[in-house]
Amino acid sequence: MSVGTQRVESESPAIAGPSPPPQREASSLLPAPAAAETVFQEPPIESLLPETAVACRLRVTPAALMSSAVLTGLAMLARQGRIRLDVEILPDAAPLDHGPWHLRDKQRPQTVLEVDGRGSAVIDGHDSWEVETQDLLRHDLYFKRSLRPESLLMPRGERLRPLGLVNEVRADFLDPAELSSELAAAGSAPQRAKTLLRWLAWYGASKLGLGGRPNWSRMHAPPTPGQPQRVMLMAGLWDPAQVPAGDHAQRADREAINLLRVECIRALRRAFGARFHGGVRPGQFARRYAPDVMLASEREASRREFLRRVRDNAVCVTSLGLNGSNGFRLAEFVAFSRAIVCEPLRYVLPGGFVPGAHYLEYTTPDECVARVTQLFDRPDWRDEMAQRNWEWYSSWQRPDRIALRLVALTWAASQGRHRPGDAPDNHPMAPQETPSALRAASS
Repeated sequence: MSVGTQRVESESPAIAGPSPPPQREASSLLPAPAAAETVFQEPPIESLLPETAVACRLRVTPAALMSSAVLTGLAMLARQGRIRLDVEILPDAAPLDHGPWHLRDKQRPQTVLEVDGRGSAVIDGHDSWEVETQDLLRHDLYFKRSLRPESLLMPRGERLRPLGLVNEVRADFLDPAELSSELAAAGSAPQRAKTLLRWLAWYGASKLGLGGRPNWSRMHAPPTPGQPQRVMLMAGLWDPAQVPAGDHAQRADREAINLLRVECIRALRRAFGARFHGGVRPGQFARRYAPDVMLASEREASRREFLRRVRDNAVCVTSLGLNGSNGFRLAEFVAFSRAIVCEPLRYVLPGGFVPGAHYLEYTTPDECVARVTQLFDRPDWRDEMAQRNWEWYSSWQRPDRIALRLVALTWAASQGRHRPGDAPDNHPMAPQETPSALRAASS
């Protein structure tokens, strides 16, 4: 296995630097969000960094899908001259042969960000809520994709921060670190050669607007007010038989996900007819479980077709992922400024992403239909929600904004300014009281 370090040199900025939009006042058009849901009050990230570029080192496992947005964002910052970046590719560890089944792949080295040679932060993209306590004690900060409010009460829980919404996003430019991570995952020399050719073809096709590579420029779009009333729900199914027979909780999780997704597709199809597009990805399990809602072909389920459908449908429906995680679909719908109907979120997000303003909640297929009907009946709500999601994406989910937040908070913690472990209760970096709405969502 090839393991090494790749340097991304600072160049003249090739894209505009990250600049969040001004905050907008609450609208009276949308239903009032649940009581204050922001768990963290963070100062403006630009105010935390020095004027000169700081040195950053990302230690990441090969082809770490959950880290692609972070890797892309850091590469963007390096091209903008905001940071000096090294990327070290670490070897994957073999999955554990003991412990909870759903955590056996979590022992692979976590992604670690080192800033200015002193500060360090763990970036935990696993879909389940468990925190690696040794990593929490060892590093200044711990960014967690699936962060439960209750976790803030554990020892050193003040070091925890929500990572936010992430999905697979690749750089528009040729990023040597990304290529190196792909090659390191390939294994033998012949496999690496095949991977190199496949990756170059994948990258080259994307530059011509072809293929399914998720380049950043293809993975976001501002709102399109006044779109026709159309709704989509495209999803995958999880085969419970892939889970060991004794792990009843994980089997039940997959069964519940499958049932809700299939029943929502059926209900939306009945309610909206030709105004609805959706189905589940084809496969042997889908063919046995719910052939009536299976998409016609793999091509219809492809990333390219999915992205085209997202742009064409003003309302997009999604559900929670494995272990209640915030799935890639939710992140993609926010990035494309869609009006969203989603299950209640269980995990903390930064930036005040709340029901009512950024999405409408449902828990049953009938409620799902009712929320879509609300957005169809009130195009002003729908357009306002789309605009809010675009603003949230521009501030909190753009790859360079994700990366800048990670770098800035880690650098500040390492300097002792706004260090979470030393912050008084009223400090702007201190965790605020966990709101009851989030506590209920996580129980």
